[in-house]
Amino acid sequence: MASPIDGYSLKARYLPALIVVLPMWLAFAVWFPPDKQFAGIFASAGMTLIFGTLLAHLGRDAGKNRQKALFKEWGGPPTTFVLSYRSRIMNPITLARCHAALRTLIPGIKLPEDADMEKADWTNAKRNYESAADYLREATRDGKRFNLLYTENVGYGFRRNLWGMKPAGVALCIAAMAAVVVHVARTYLSSRIILSVDAASFLLDLILLILWIFRFTKSWVKLASDAYSTRLVAASDILGNEARQKPSG
Repeated sequence: MASPIDGYSLKARYLPALIVVLPMWLAFAVWFPPDKQFAGIFASAGMTLIFGTLLAHLGRDAGKNRQKALFKEWGGPPTTFVLSYRSRIMNPITLARCHAALRTLIPGIKLPEDADMEKADWTNAKRNYESAADYLREATRDGKRFNLLYTENVGYGFRRNLWGMKPAGVALCIAAMAAVVVHVARTYLSSRIILSVDAASFLLDLILLILWIFRFTKSWVKLASDAYSTRLVAASDILGNEARQKPSG
């Protein structure tokens, strides 16, 4: 029986969730002293499993919901934009070759021949671009055959879901830092020392908070989105070549 946690889910859903709950794990490590370390590890592992699994699903939902706002801000789904003549993300010659391949692969699709035709009827062009993207997503499901595309898809899913959980990530970082500060104050008042585990935990939480605020942004998601969309559209060239090489009849 196949594992319910596939490679995509592990990397694009569970890993972002684990990053979100990492500050909680660090807070547990600070509050459980060495003589209760086993209990602390057990408790933190249990909390990570429970909240990580829950957040993996909530994170996917949050990523999907916030993705709608991103697409609206970007002017539509990235795959639709990459297929458009106005995008200039792909080399024009490569894009023309991909359009020709899609016309061969998808009977009845009507992709505009040039930028003027696209501009004259953008609504219809967009509808056909969306249909072409739907076809490509289904035709490239094989992660081994389209390994680079699969990697880009995982990268986009990871960034989108992580960004989708940004409010929770920032809140948990701040809460964990507060918990560490309370523990530092408590320890210092009783023994006049600052434990190395306290300092390390606070520093890691601070680094995570900085990443949440300044690195895990919409532009960070956009980079992965463009990379995945470009790779997806480029797959049409491969599929088209394969279709042409098949013997007729």
